Amino acid sequence: MKRLFYLFLLIACVNLSSCDNDDDLKVVSEGQLGFRLEGKSETEDYANSVYVDLSNDKQYPVDRKSWNLGFYCGDDFKVVLNGAYETVATASNKTDITAVTLADANDALDLAASTQSQTGNLPVEVVDAFDGSLGGTVFGEISADDAKSNVFFVVSANTEHIVYGRPGLVRSPDRTQWYQVKVTRNGVLFVITQIYIYRVSVVFRFALSFKPKPKLSFGDNLQIIA
Repeated sequence: MKRLFYLFLLIACVNLSSCDNDDDLKVVSEGQLGFRLEGKSETEDYANSVYVDLSNDKQYPVDRKSWNLGFYCGDDFKVVLNGAYETVATASNKTDITAVTLADANDALDLAASTQSQTGNLPVEVVDAFDGSLGGTVFGEISADDAKSNVFFVVSANTEHIVYGRPGLVRSPDRTQWYQVKVTRNGVLFVITQIYIYRVSVVFRFALSFKPKPKLSFGDNLQIIA
């Protein structure tokens, strides 16, 4: 037992001496001066997502509610949810978007529920990976096979509600207001078919093809943001 203890001490001493030799290798960051992120006051709701270019001391604010879905086309095809807009999604069990009805929405997870672990009952599978990695998206890799592309229900926090005693926005519990989204790809193009559920009938439907990396905004006027 003593021999094992002495051996452990010997290994520890060797490791410490190795660390001492590495002390001569120092990495110095020059940093940047004069760069300040503009925040918000304690009484304000945050309005923007801010992208930061640390090399050039620049920040790029984007209205956090200006888009719902983003599209990536690099080595593979991915759809990302706007977490800053509290966008969540869940797959239906259908691939034909014209066959999806309000009954399917009623059978789906309650996307209006909280995603906070302390109070919510939504699983993490309805949100993209918190570290932003493309390997953890709800939609997964977009297939070119229409028969393998499920229809998704998508909801963002766009409904006015009193939150913690103040006016705020939440995801609508009214499933007639949820979006149905089906995304496939054709070569280097995304193809989107979307339906808005209104009670038991379809209000509108459209098909859209576009090149990579735009963002899609739901609203009164559907927009593609290049």
